[in-house]
Amino acid sequence: MKILLLSGGADSMLLYQTYSFDVTVFFDYGQKHLDKEFNCCSDLVDEIIKLPKFITKDKEINCRNLSFIVSVVSAFGSEDIEIYIGTNIDDIYKDNNREFYDEVEGLINNISLNKVKIVTPLKDITKKEILKQLELNFYTD
Repeated sequence: MKILLLSGGADSMLLYQTYSFDVTVFFDYGQKHLDKEFNCCSDLVDEIIKLPKFITKDKEINCRNLSFIVSVVSAFGSEDIEIYIGTNIDDIYKDNNREFYDEVEGLINNISLNKVKIVTPLKDITKKEILKQLELNFYTD
């Protein structure tokens, strides 16, 4: 099963346009711009996962991507899954790089009954390149 973590941001929207998915998942963690983010992608969302308040602090999440991945594995872990995340080269957070995803993937696969693959096809391109590709897609559609 191919699952896209869809935020409404440019990176996840480019993934949505480029690949086909079985399920798109949006996370509600009480983020500051929840309404704006959801409005950008609401027509594309298959599932909404609302994270409990004890995971969030002041509308921010420590280990945000880890929380998202674990939530998806818990919700859809009855079969092998590929989780697509729009991480790009400009992301600066500790949980937004390929090494982090490799470690998490390995850990989950060591303890899970099912195979999990975390896919980051945008990891080597910049946000500017992502926006340019979205613009090209807009004018060629």
